[in-house]
Amino acid sequence: MDDERFWNLIDQSGSSAGGSVEDQTETLTTALAGLPTQEIAASYVAFAAHRDELYSWDLWGAAYLLMGGCSDDCFTDFRSWIVAQGQAYFEAVRSDPQALADGRLEDDGHALRARYPRLSPLSYW
Repeated sequence: MDDERFWNLIDQSGSSAGGSVEDQTETLTTALAGLPTQEIAASYVAFAAHRDELYSWDLWGAAYLLMGGCSDDCFTDFRSWIVAQGQAYFEAVRSDPQALADGRLEDDGHALRARYPRLSPLSYW
């Protein structure tokens, strides 16, 4: 699966969900279920590669501050959530973690954790 197709899946599932992680999960699951097995596997490879691109101390520090702490598992979920926000947000945060200050995240880290207990809507994989 090429990057354009991957980001189209993510962007379409996100735009139809209206900010709901549950709705995005459902939409993405439905879209992936209609694909051949090889393409589902390739979409996971693309997802994992993009999530791994976000692994940096600067971003981990930002996540730690935003959520009042951030374990390694939490940071994995946090990066998954960023990928799920779509290509534009992913690229902005990858370039500069201060892009997280755009207001998309709730100010209270505990509320953020409550809203996204497993931040990845990509649980289909």
